[in-house]
Amino acid sequence: MKREKLFKALLATGLALLVLTSGMLIHLQASGVNIITGGLNEKRKNEIKSQGKQEVLTAIQNEYNNGSSTNNMLRNIFDGYIVYQANSKYNFAKINTSLNKSLINSDNIKVDSNSGYISYEDANYKSVAGVDLSLYQGDVDFSKVKNAGFDYCMLRAGYRTYGGGIVTADNKFETYVSDALKNNLDVGVYFFSSAINTSEAREEADFVLNAIRPYNIKYPIVIDVEDITTGTSRQASLSSDELTEVVKTFCETISNAGYSVMIYSNLKGFVANLNLEELEKYDKWFANYSQTPYYPYKFTMWQYSSTGKVDGINGDVDLNIYLKEK
Repeated sequence: MKREKLFKALLATGLALLVLTSGMLIHLQASGVNIITGGLNEKRKNEIKSQGKQEVLTAIQNEYNNGSSTNNMLRNIFDGYIVYQANSKYNFAKINTSLNKSLINSDNIKVDSNSGYISYEDANYKSVAGVDLSLYQGDVDFSKVKNAGFDYCMLRAGYRTYGGGIVTADNKFETYVSDALKNNLDVGVYFFSSAINTSEAREEADFVLNAIRPYNIKYPIVIDVEDITTGTSRQASLSSDELTEVVKTFCETISNAGYSVMIYSNLKGFVANLNLEELEKYDKWFANYSQTPYYPYKFTMWQYSSTGKVDGINGDVDLNIYLKEK
């Protein structure tokens, strides 16, 4: 954090020097003052500009030498915008100050030096640790997961195929939910959506409600809307307004059934693909794999790793924290 502040200060100083120098010259000239007789000749003007330019270039070079990416530098400079990559370019979305701000103060994030697990606590919130699972995790020993310090599991109830659009159950869901509850792990549920209209969104929500009916589900029911890395998403052709209506329909259906509801996505998914003002009343589950989440708006669950290691689970697993009010 100190290095970021120093970089921004150097950059601001250099840019300000260039702007002020140019502005002073223009003002003097407009006032009829002879710049040379006023003590600032062309040579000195160029020296000042060169000095300011060099300070900026040196600051940028130092950032690269220290391992910063272009992405991080742009985010440091344009702190009134959300900077994200999409369609092979950098995109700048102005921060909407009418939306609720992030609950997280980065100074209160703690990272366990051995496990890499993240926790959070401040005056108002304390995190609880969770994993999210689907059939890809295979057989899971939930007693070991509990003993490893995890409090909850987010389990995939199903998904809609993004090719044929068929609603499909996760064939591990019933086993997972039963075993998790037996081992005193709280459970939430998510559904990977590829709905392209409100009718399909309602179908997905009804599928989840039917799947969870026999169980005591304490954590939120989640619609998962995210970009896929292979193939073509059925939702790719939807406008942000159309996708927002899909998400709203799912959330309203779940909420009307008496469950808490949540929306899962990553930075691009939330900022570029959805109208967040229309979804403000719903909790968010934010996927961002870093030690400090880059997102200015409120979220209550953070998926901070996709390569976690947990006793009782074979291979990589997603790691999460949920912010609970004290």
